[in-house]
Amino acid sequence: MAEDQSSKQNKQGSQTGPSDVAQPQVQAPIVPKQPNPQPAAQGTEPAKPVFVQLVGGDELEPFEEQSLAISRQSLAISQNALQISRQPYWIAILAFAAAAIAAAFVGVQVKEMSYQTQIMASQSEGANAGALMDEMNTRKQLAIAQQQARAAQDQVRTLQQNFIKEERPYVWFTNQPQNVNFDPVNKCASWTEHITNYGKSTAEYAVDKVLEVGPDAYAKILRHTVPPIRRADAFNRMPPGKDDFFTAHNCSVSQRDWEEALKHDGWIIIAGTLSYYDQVGNLYTVDFCDGRGANGSSKNLPYAHRTVRAKQQHKSQKPN
Repeated sequence: MAEDQSSKQNKQGSQTGPSDVAQPQVQAPIVPKQPNPQPAAQGTEPAKPVFVQLVGGDELEPFEEQSLAISRQSLAISQNALQISRQPYWIAILAFAAAAIAAAFVGVQVKEMSYQTQIMASQSEGANAGALMDEMNTRKQLAIAQQQARAAQDQVRTLQQNFIKEERPYVWFTNQPQNVNFDPVNKCASWTEHITNYGKSTAEYAVDKVLEVGPDAYAKILRHTVPPIRRADAFNRMPPGKDDFFTAHNCSVSQRDWEEALKHDGWIIIAGTLSYYDQVGNLYTVDFCDGRGANGSSKNLPYAHRTVRAKQQHKSQKPN
């Protein structure tokens, strides 16, 4: 009975048109053969029926062929998609390899450029060091030349000073005795000194002098204010070997006081500053202070503070 139903279904399927191929066939349920009933043993369950489905022969049905074709096409599409999906991977690998090669090339170039830069830097440092050494040598040579020039200038200055010292004038007192007098007509006391030029060149000189008489004569000398030497002062020319003289006066003393002073040591004192120029323009000053004794002799007394003042005030002055 089951076989008859299956053959009928196959005949119906063969009679369907091409438009009905894609639709699956509905098979009628197969009714199993009923076995001959057997009496069940006492205490056991009755046997259950078994369902069996019969499948066609070795030839595929049209629906199965279409399903297999669709599966093959899906497999081919999947393989193509897999191949396409693998291509970017290889492209990425090739791109990475190309980038690595380019990076290596750039690294080699950078290393070469760094090496060349180091060579140029070393050469530049060498050149700079050479230039620095040359500059240091030049400075040393310049310093040596300056020292030699200063030494030469000092030598010339020393020669000039030695020449000036050798050729300068020396004005000082002679060995002639001083002349101390009192003029009763004019009522003036006087002291005359003789000077000469012991040097080798002409001197231009002037003498500032003062004469004090009395028991406090030395104290008055120390308090005496010396007027500054001016360019307008009269300077006398004195060639080498020439003798000259100057006289100091005091017209404020009486004849009686004069006679009393002659009896004491140091009651009659002359003091002053002898100033003179050489031909170069150097100023020389000499202080002097002499006191007369009761026996008519003279004695030098300390009187040095005025020389310093005269040098400070008039060292650069030169007479007309």
